[in-house]
Amino acid sequence: MRKKLVKLPGGKVVAFRPAPIAKYLAGSTSTTLMQHRPASVSSPPLPPAPQENPTHPTTSDSNRQVMDISILEEANVLIIGCGAVGSYIAHLLAAVTSLVITIIDFDIIEYKHTQGARTIFEAGQVRKKKVYAAKEKIERDYPLSIVNPYPYNVLDLPAIVLTQLAKKAAVVINAIDSGDGMLRINDLFYSIVEVLYVAAHRAAASGHIIMTAPFATACLRCCMDIESADDIRTLHAEPGLGVDIRIIAHHCVTIALELMFAKATGQPIERWDVTRNIFYIANRQQQHSPDGPGVIMQQGHKRPGCPICSTAVV
Repeated sequence: MRKKLVKLPGGKVVAFRPAPIAKYLAGSTSTTLMQHRPASVSSPPLPPAPQENPTHPTTSDSNRQVMDISILEEANVLIIGCGAVGSYIAHLLAAVTSLVITIIDFDIIEYKHTQGARTIFEAGQVRKKKVYAAKEKIERDYPLSIVNPYPYNVLDLPAIVLTQLAKKAAVVINAIDSGDGMLRINDLFYSIVEVLYVAAHRAAASGHIIMTAPFATACLRCCMDIESADDIRTLHAEPGLGVDIRIIAHHCVTIALELMFAKATGQPIERWDVTRNIFYIANRQQQHSPDGPGVIMQQGHKRPGCPICSTAVV
């Protein structure tokens, strides 16, 4: 039998081994998938909560254990981009449980960023680097969380630095609006760690989240059916209601927590169909969501011969 080989983004060819998340997505629940779970956390997930009305169960699976979020304490999360959506994601994650949150962003806060609850930043933080302001606010509001600021452009950081950060992370959340930056993250991180690419659309009336998992899902290039950064349409400084931005951020945090919890415990994800990794978020009644706000899920497909996510038999 010929050995399956896979070519990594750097050009190196290695023996293909399915990532643990691939086994999980295929329905296996027998393996503990979290590689960065702190040794000090040993409490098992809580048993199912008692139901006040047995005739109206709160879940379709009575064996489903309540998500004991403390199992994720001190886990590493890497967030790339600390603008409107990214800043809310960082703040919401810290509110849920104590985490080590690394944030990469080179931008400086302007007065407009503090208006209309577009971001978590305050007027007194104008002219500060976003990553330092985020650290200040998050660690003030949630002292058990730690924020590691990286005030750099993701395009300027050496690949070895980025990959080291990715290897430490339980999940990566990409919230930048640079096409070149998004594709650099995709090409470097796809084979390493699960990445959530989140974006708000015009006026935050809608948004999307694309989840990529090593070898288990299509990569970002295939999900978006693009060849280069020129094919990605991005919005810069697009105004939107703070409440709509927070809804998109909330969905991303929910997906990130469920994904990390599944990796830590081997329990199946029940919040969405795991065969679908593209989430379209509607904040308004529209053509895609005629009945009103909601989430529409789709599946991204690997394109034959994709150098990032398609495996080759050599």
